[in-house]
Amino acid sequence: MSEFFIVLSHPATEHETLPEAMASQRALQAHVPERTHTIYRCKRWLTGAKHFTKMVDLLNDIVRDGLTPANLDRARVLQVTIGNRTPRLKALHRVPGPPEYQPPAAARTGA
Repeated sequence: MSEFFIVLSHPATEHETLPEAMASQRALQAHVPERTHTIYRCKRWLTGAKHFTKMVDLLNDIVRDGLTPANLDRARVLQVTIGNRTPRLKALHRVPGPPEYQPPAAARTGA
């Protein structure tokens, strides 16, 4: 089951990290030890999952045909689409990958 729904009688506090959530859980357990305080991991964006089939199709085409200019364009469009709708992934576009994933020097300089 990839999704579920919870009904709360008060607004939920969102924590950015698991350690923050665990600290809050410990504080609640200290104040109300007779209750169970559960941490649920929630995903804000499911855009990546929405585009999963497009990514699989693209990877199949790359395996079959290689990284053609058309496949490279499709990959860029997919990456930008997911990145624009998922703010935390935008930073990934600015970070260059390891050297083995960089284009050859001739392609970078246009020679």
